[in-house]
Amino acid sequence: MKRRLITFTDFTRLNVIRDRTSLKSNKFDVLEQFYNELDTAAIFPPGHISSKVVTMNSTVLLKDLRNGEEFELTITYPHFDARGDKNISIYHPIGMALLGRMERDEVTWNTPEGFGRYEILKVVYQPEAVGVNYV
Repeated sequence: MKRRLITFTDFTRLNVIRDRTSLKSNKFDVLEQFYNELDTAAIFPPGHISSKVVTMNSTVLLKDLRNGEEFELTITYPHFDARGDKNISIYHPIGMALLGRMERDEVTWNTPEGFGRYEILKVVYQPEAVGVNYV
């Protein structure tokens, strides 16, 4: 799989969250793998990342490659995931699969029907693209 592209701000905040939480979860292996991928990601200043990259608080348009269904999701920090039915926590398998990926990338994650394949059709909203820098 391609190397993830993330902002320095996202990298720093996610590592602070990791350090502040015990990550005592049955998903620990998945989270450990996610953080290992972040450690090898290409890191950019927020104003220098492509608007086609999925960053934290981005809204993406996805296409289910099994049935062609399209839908939008917004990737949030864990403590904000309950604010809306289209929000998904970075710690959810979908969030972990999407962060740092680009438009037209295919991603997979486990669904109730098994592993699903999805295409990132568009990054509909990306904070960095509109000048929102979380410092």
